[in-house]
Amino acid sequence: MKQYLGVSAIFKDEAPYLEEWLRFYELVGVEHFYLYNNDSSDAFADVLAPWIASGKVTLHSIQGAPAQRTAVRHCLETYCSNCFWLAFLDLDEFLFAPGMTDLREFLRSYEAEPGVVANWVLFGASGHRHRPSDLVMRSYTWRCDLDLVTFEPALLKEPGLDAGDPSSYHPVCSHVKSVVNTRAVLQELSPHHFSYRDGRLPVTTWGERVPGPWTDRVAVDSLRVNHYFSRSWEEFARKLERGRADIGGKYDVQQMIERNKLFDRVHDTTILYLADKVQSRMRR
Repeated sequence: MKQYLGVSAIFKDEAPYLEEWLRFYELVGVEHFYLYNNDSSDAFADVLAPWIASGKVTLHSIQGAPAQRTAVRHCLETYCSNCFWLAFLDLDEFLFAPGMTDLREFLRSYEAEPGVVANWVLFGASGHRHRPSDLVMRSYTWRCDLDLVTFEPALLKEPGLDAGDPSSYHPVCSHVKSVVNTRAVLQELSPHHFSYRDGRLPVTTWGERVPGPWTDRVAVDSLRVNHYFSRSWEEFARKLERGRADIGGKYDVQQMIERNKLFDRVHDTTILYLADKVQSRMRR
């Protein structure tokens, strides 16, 4: 039977977080997971075994780096006919509609659209030097300002703009993640945005048509992605050492450390109404 909502993600050494992430998306209505293991060396197989046995997870292995775009393309080419909506997310990203539980209920009013995009909100270490024992959703509750500009060259709106002017840059939270309508999507342009049939453009919840991976403004009241970019400082150091999954290469470590300090500015507990429900599912 065709699913209504599926999720695709690539992961590397995420075994400690897989169960919470899967239970979260199971709670919010995801019916199937298309996962791509990128050279993990941890116990991910033990976590995924019951999910695979139940038919809820399809697992692929993908080697080398960068591998994220390859995984996205493979999922589009192989599984688009399996579901109506397909979301492309990472293991540190939690997509939800504030105040609601089931994303399927939210998406039904957008079925005529080629895709729906959501701004992400970046969360910092929330004071944790080491990995806490609680859920990610409960442990990391401090985020950046929604209008934060980090003056990164990759976020410059156009070449040649004044590099010292904040208005020359996309705010970091104006980046989007996509939920694509599989009847309309054509191909990935990045892990964040896609092209669609007849030149159509995906839409935000406030009606903005979005041609690229950034929105003109940031709004997260109706749909959002909590992006737990760093987790604890210890885990953040490992992430920086591992390098980028999207374009390959290493991060500028000092730049990323200074950037991450800016992600602990605003206390945000919007997602916590879902945490207890996820916890109860993990105790089954």
